[in-house]
Amino acid sequence: MQHKEVVALLAEKCSTTNELANDLLTSLADIIKDQVLSQGKTLKLRSIGSLSRRERPVRKARNPNSGEEIQCQASSAVTFTASSSLKMKHSS
Repeated sequence: MQHKEVVALLAEKCSTTNELANDLLTSLADIIKDQVLSQGKTLKLRSIGSLSRRERPVRKARNPNSGEEIQCQASSAVTFTASSSLKMKHSS
């Protein structure tokens, strides 16, 4: 689903304009970037799930072309954990 489609659905559900729905979606994305990525907090949305930052340690990997062992930098990634209600809806 594309950004425009989500904005249109949000506008329809909330009986508002596409511009306001776009602002709301953009604000939510900004909150996620600021709180989860920058500050490392967990964002919990009860009916959907939670977003959190997971730290990945330094690790060894192998170049598939040459077979040479290389060291990958430590990094972080956002992880999503589905809520139990979302899991139940998906499985039924």
